Amino acid sequence: MRVGNEQPMEKQDIHAILDSLDIQIALGKIDQLTYNALKQKWLQMLENQPLAEASDNLAQSSIIAPLTPPSTPLMQEQKQPTTIEVLACPRCGAPANISDVAQDRSQPIQCLFCDTVYTLHQGQDNTRKLKQELKAWLDQMIVSNGYAGNSIDVNARRFIFSESLYPTLKKDIDRRIETFENIAEAPIVQVKETLTLPGYRPDPRLIALGQGDNQWLKTLSTRVSAQQLQDFAIAPDDKRKLQQLQLRILNLIYYANIAQHLATPGVTSYHVVRQNVIALQKGCQEGIEDIVNEPYRSYLTTLDARMSGNIQMLDLMISTSDREQNGVPETMLVQIDLAINQLEKARQLALTCTYNPLYTVPLQLGIQKDIVSAHIFQAIVRCYEVVTRTRSEEFGSFYEQLINYIYGLTRIETADHLLWLLISVGRVLMARTGDAPIPILMDWSWLQTTVESHRRTSTFGFSSETGQVIRQHFHPYWAAKLHYTEVNGILDKQGSVREGLLLIDATSPNEAIVVPLLSNTPALMTLQMALHNFNFLDKQVVSLPALLTKAMAERAMKAYTNQHQSELKVTTVRTIGVIYLPAAAIQYTSKKGSRALILSWLNGVNQNLDNLLVQTQQFLQKYGI
Repeated sequence: MRVGNEQPMEKQDIHAILDSLDIQIALGKIDQLTYNALKQKWLQMLENQPLAEASDNLAQSSIIAPLTPPSTPLMQEQKQPTTIEVLACPRCGAPANISDVAQDRSQPIQCLFCDTVYTLHQGQDNTRKLKQELKAWLDQMIVSNGYAGNSIDVNARRFIFSESLYPTLKKDIDRRIETFENIAEAPIVQVKETLTLPGYRPDPRLIALGQGDNQWLKTLSTRVSAQQLQDFAIAPDDKRKLQQLQLRILNLIYYANIAQHLATPGVTSYHVVRQNVIALQKGCQEGIEDIVNEPYRSYLTTLDARMSGNIQMLDLMISTSDREQNGVPETMLVQIDLAINQLEKARQLALTCTYNPLYTVPLQLGIQKDIVSAHIFQAIVRCYEVVTRTRSEEFGSFYEQLINYIYGLTRIETADHLLWLLISVGRVLMARTGDAPIPILMDWSWLQTTVESHRRTSTFGFSSETGQVIRQHFHPYWAAKLHYTEVNGILDKQGSVREGLLLIDATSPNEAIVVPLLSNTPALMTLQMALHNFNFLDKQVVSLPALLTKAMAERAMKAYTNQHQSELKVTTVRTIGVIYLPAAAIQYTSKKGSRALILSWLNGVNQNLDNLLVQTQQFLQKYGI
């Protein structure tokens, strides 16, 4: 009845109350039975009763119904209260985050884990369909075990779970995600420069899942996380088994979102990736608490440690992606060191983890890729730190200039190759600024004599060419200590172990240029001394970075010694490092024309250096180094 001058409720107010009920069930604030009763009552009031009477009924139903919901069978099989799971993103299947119960259902919702924008109505429709599938599946499982009626006792539920529900669900999950068991191998920290490199390309299958080709995944996620299923997991061990299945499904959802957003790295993508990494870590931490299996516990502990390092790196990469903010390079380097130390800790945990190698080996590889990516970013920041000592530079702009320079030097084959090129450029910069000396031979006395010896003369002995030094530069070589056996004597042959050096031109990745310096070579002693003579590079002379990694140089050395084994009889080759030797570009001119030649302190040197020299000189001049 009406009280005093209370006015009847407007029709639009009742519609608002119905919308509020939809929101509350989506958030899990009321259960399904209460929702059905209230909604039916309000719809009847809206259609058949005077609005004034509806107001009186509301006062009773809104208070009483949530406390004493009508009693109807669960899944048409048992009597017990039902908890409704919260709304999930209709695209990726991750849990939705709706903080305001009174949110207008017409307002968009943004998924934190895949960045999809959808309406509450879309999420409800998706959830409703998945729950209908869940109901049909669970009904079938229960009936197939010979149970029916309005109640199932505790022992029956335990039997159904262990004999039917869990085995069937685990089999379905194993079958569906067996091709994704190596997802931990994918890098979680990704810079755009590694996207095209082997092992760092995001898995297309994961990207497809993240883009919404994942109905089966959402179905399994609904089943494994449903309260109705959890009600059958009576024993603590059963609850742990169910939790592990749920963790596997959620991890796949989060890894798929990470892969999708790492395909286009940037500040927005890094924010979304970070949300998924936090969710992965939270799942690991919650799972560790109840794990009695020590190997599995150690696996989750390793995942937790990895995510901590990833979050530290992502925080740094997000902060430096803002072009309006110039990070302090010294602070950035401290943050990177902390992240790398954390990832190294995770790598050690992965190496000692005794869990199934099917999971631990991909995890080891994934952590190693994270570490390489972190070192790549560290190498970029170190170069940035050098150039910003004497001039103001925006980090994003320098980042692009440095990467453009690096990619203009040579074809980059692997992430390790990219890392080495950045380290090599950084070494040149620091050696030119007086920070870190490197092995170098500062001897130009040979140049004029060598230029003269390479001039072409006429048939009658008169010189027909003039030689001019166009550009001098310091040239990098990989050096290795060589032990070989020298055979002496004609009849009574005796072998003596000798020591020499093997040098590889570090600017020629396509064709190995190898120079052996054996025990009878006059230059051997000079070069042996130079390897221990650390000095700074001359700022007035271009210094080329080493394009060959240590592994590439060692492959070239091995190929050379195998080819010359019969004459050298090599016993050991031990790589020492990179040494810088003087070299020069010479222009020879005659009446017949001109020719260019690169001369080095060694006999062997790359003759295709024009592009490398020009780009390096431009880069060094641009940043005043």
